[in-house]
Amino acid sequence: MLEDNRFEEIDRRGDSIIPHLLSILKEEGPEMRIRAAKALGGFNDPRSIQALVDLLDDQDTKVRMSSALCLGRIGLPAHPVLIELLKKGGERAQLITIALNENWEPASAALKAEFEAIMLERRRSPNSIGQESNSIAANFIKALGWLKCADASNLLEEALTDQSWLVRTKSLDALYLILGVGAAQLARQALEDDNCKVRLDAFSILKKAIKSLGFRQTAEGMPFLMESLGDGNTEIQSQAADSIYEIAKKEAVDLAQVKRILDGNIRRAAMKNDPAHLRSMRMSMANQYLAISEMVRRRGTRFTKTDILLEGMPKPPGKSGGGSMFRHAQMRLAR
Repeated sequence: MLEDNRFEEIDRRGDSIIPHLLSILKEEGPEMRIRAAKALGGFNDPRSIQALVDLLDDQDTKVRMSSALCLGRIGLPAHPVLIELLKKGGERAQLITIALNENWEPASAALKAEFEAIMLERRRSPNSIGQESNSIAANFIKALGWLKCADASNLLEEALTDQSWLVRTKSLDALYLILGVGAAQLARQALEDDNCKVRLDAFSILKKAIKSLGFRQTAEGMPFLMESLGDGNTEIQSQAADSIYEIAKKEAVDLAQVKRILDGNIRRAAMKNDPAHLRSMRMSMANQYLAISEMVRRRGTRFTKTDILLEGMPKPPGKSGGGSMFRHAQMRLAR
């Protein structure tokens, strides 16, 4: 089938063969449909747009992907159709984004303009916003994120205040795809959102951003990591401590400041009358003290027992791993 001589006519007949290729798209063999789709994509002819769009629902994954790529190669003539399809969302949404990515610059501009119009209408008529409107806005936001449309960052930041939690959380995800760790402060602010799904998404992004700063092993992220180390959430604190540890392998770190922040965390934990929180904090502090003691050792600095603030810290449980880990951290620091 792959050697079908019908394709040998393409070079000889040029775009006059397009009707013939369109008929091949209806054949049962997926490999023939893929070959026909690729040939049509090379002509940039609007006549093939609808047939290729229909293939986005093909039962064969490779056929669907080939159709998306070929629609992208057709370029500007296909953009209006693809943008209208994006409003409908569904399983086609990611394929449509793949198609638009093939002609990235004009596609990004068209997406941004359409999204701006959508958000303007939402602000003008807030009382008429329903589930369909939320879904359409979310589809465009996801596409802008996947295409990494940096020019749309300001619009996406404005969307973080939208009345729909779906629009807010998708905007946060898109901004992280576009800005990377640059979206961390926005995620921190979103932790105050009144919707739990937005808060959970913000928390996940914040953790990923903090972890990414550790992988970079550069001092530029230290101010944000120091702020995160003093966060009220033990998971954020632990991730920040891990990242600071990674940075300390290559860069000079103000260990005294790190220690002051950890000591402050212990003070706050001791003041809370919440046994579950204290147990969680104790385990977290043990890990963080182990990390800082390793940094101290690497930098050749010596701390004594009197340098470690332990007043008010709940006593470690006698037989738990957390207790022995915490005592081990104390011994490491006291060496």
